[in-house]
Amino acid sequence: MDRMRYVEPSRQDEILAEAIEKTTPVVVTTSKGTAWVTHKSHFLAAPGLEHRLLLHAPLTAESGSTTAVLRGEQIGISFRRGHKKCMFGTVVEDLQEYPQAIVLAWPEQMQEFQRRVYYRSAPPRGTTVDVRYWVAEEAVRSSATQPPENAYHGTLQDLSVGGIRIETNEHPVLSIGQTVVCHFSYKRGAPPLTIHATVRHLQDEARGGESLGLQFVGLETTPGGRKRLVRLAQIVSELQRSNYGSTPHRRHHRYAHMR
Repeated sequence: MDRMRYVEPSRQDEILAEAIEKTTPVVVTTSKGTAWVTHKSHFLAAPGLEHRLLLHAPLTAESGSTTAVLRGEQIGISFRRGHKKCMFGTVVEDLQEYPQAIVLAWPEQMQEFQRRVYYRSAPPRGTTVDVRYWVAEEAVRSSATQPPENAYHGTLQDLSVGGIRIETNEHPVLSIGQTVVCHFSYKRGAPPLTIHATVRHLQDEARGGESLGLQFVGLETTPGGRKRLVRLAQIVSELQRSNYGSTPHRRHHRYAHMR
C-alpha cells in the first residue's frame, strides 16, 4: 500500500463503523483564536443515527482543561487503526445533552497514512534546507504563503508528517503550545510548503543555537491542508529513500507522534 491514500467511500464506512463499535479514542483539532488546540475524546455508539458520528463530550485538552465547540465549527479528527493513522475533517452539526455528546457530519473524504511517514527523516548528508518561521497571527489563516519581513530563520534538522525540527541561531521568545507558521522548500525548484504548527519542545544546542520541535496541526480540517498532508507524505518518503542504507531512520519525538 502507498504510504498515504484516500480511502474509498465503501471502505471508509467500514472503518468508521468498526471505530464506532470499538469506541476508538480520537484526537480532535480545533482552532481557538490564534492557536490550534488538540483534545482527546472517543467515538460513541449512535443507534438510529444514520451517517452521523458521535463524540464523547466535553473535549479534554492536553492541559487537562475542557473545551466547548460550536454548531457549524469545522474540526479535524484523527485516530489509529493498527499500524496506520486515519484523518479527516468534519463539521459540528449538533450538541447532544443526554448522553452528552457532539454530533458530527459524516466525512466526505478520509486519508490513511502508514506509520513510517511519522518517523523523523533528516535531509541527505551535505544538504541544507532553509526554514522560515513566525508567530501565527490567526490560526485559521493557513492560506498565507509568504513569510513576513520579521520571520525567523533556521535550518531543517528532520521532518515527518507529524512535525518538524528546526535548528536556529536566533532566539525568539516562544512558549510550549504556542502556534507558529513554518515555510520551507525541501529542494531546489520545489514549491514551498507553509504549515501551522505548535511548539512542542525548545532545546539549547551545544553550539549556542536552539532546536525547535514543532507539531503540525489543523491540516486535516481543510481541503488545502489535506493536500499539504499529501505533499508532506511524499517529501518524507523521498527523504527516507535518499537516506536508505546510509543514515538510520530516526523515530519521532512527542512533537511528531501518531496522536
